[in-house]
Amino acid sequence: MIKKIFIPLLLVVSVISFCGCKKVKDKIVESLLMKLITDNAWIVANFNEDGNNITSDFGDYSFEFYDNGRVFAIKNGVQEYIGTWSPNESSKTITSNFPNATEPINKFNGVWYITNTGLNPNYVEAKLTTDDGEVLRLRLNSK
Repeated sequence: MIKKIFIPLLLVVSVISFCGCKKVKDKIVESLLMKLITDNAWIVANFNEDGNNITSDFGDYSFEFYDNGRVFAIKNGVQEYIGTWSPNESSKTITSNFPNATEPINKFNGVWYITNTGLNPNYVEAKLTTDDGEVLRLRLNSK
């Protein structure tokens, strides 16, 4: 897995070093973010809603993101909801929407600001502030 990510990462660093074009850099970073997210199934490792830990509400779920903009919420191995998602490197956000979802999956609807990412293990941490001012914090780990 490390080889799979290291070689493209090395290529990216090389291209960025030799090219000062911001658009090229943004496109490369967006491509890497897309690859990181779409190459893994994800589980909720931590979910806080206004300081309350509600991680257990997602215990039976995993999520699969696809490069065609679809995301599936899978409960106990069965696809329960289909949603959409899109990354935006310049604003460091991921927008997700599960239009017909109920609690707790509807909590994923919105624009998530990516606060941290990591490799080995793969994880993404993000924060969303709702229209009501409620702060949601999320950590997804690769499954």
